[in-house]
Amino acid sequence: MALGRGLKSLIPENDLLFEDETKVLEFVNPKDVVPNPNQVRKVFDEQKIEELANSINTFGVLEPIIIKRDKDKYIIIAGERRWRAASKLGLDQIPAIITSEPENYLELSIIENLQREDLSPVELAQGYAELIDSYDYTHEKLAERFGISRSGITNILRLLKLPEEIQDLVNENKLSYATARLLLGIKEPELQLKIANKAVEEDMSVRGVENLIKELKPRTRKKREVKKDPYIEDIQDYLCNYFDTKVNIKENKNNKGKIEINFDSLEKLNAILKIVDYVKN
Repeated sequence: MALGRGLKSLIPENDLLFEDETKVLEFVNPKDVVPNPNQVRKVFDEQKIEELANSINTFGVLEPIIIKRDKDKYIIIAGERRWRAASKLGLDQIPAIITSEPENYLELSIIENLQREDLSPVELAQGYAELIDSYDYTHEKLAERFGISRSGITNILRLLKLPEEIQDLVNENKLSYATARLLLGIKEPELQLKIANKAVEEDMSVRGVENLIKELKPRTRKKREVKKDPYIEDIQDYLCNYFDTKVNIKENKNNKGKIEINFDSLEKLNAILKIVDYVKN
């Protein structure tokens, strides 16, 4: 089967289907298409690909993939699941929009994934991190662009501090986001991994993981038995999220103390100053 009847019945039977200054819609061979190296999704559910292939086998490829020319190949911008399913069926042509616009291809890939299926929290974090590193996105811009709170963006990005083995467990849906966040409270990577593996092996609930952490982490707690007022801790956590950096509130006697805001570059300092609306005279 060359192409599904749904789309083919609506368009003329020729190679070139649609064209404007920046986009061309035509049929391409899936063998001439390669995945985007910046694709956010790293793990594809083979069962879902199989289901999509069955749907395509019945109804055809109803929506074109979006690709960009790259020498003698095409790079996928959006629609990798459709391409994988079509390739699985051995189709010799699928509809594709070929674009030449200098757009933000990684952002398009993230948006396409968000709109069509859930990404794992780690995949989201990796995508957000790429936008920050390569496209100068701020946490505020990410929050506005994807409709998520700034603290939500910050919390998701923190997952990238976990060992890769734990990130893989989250990607494979073996470890929940809530459990992964609990592990961030442990400093030792070996202990993080030990608890993560035990949680997976025994299919532990979040409450069970909390209890396990309390059992396995008594010594590290005793070493720094510095108890802060819960109210101060809440303020400290809020400021960490607000400034997107480490903030420490040190208390002295008589309700006195100081707030330390950390920065590791001039750019970070300028970002903090912008948040507090500092204007240099």
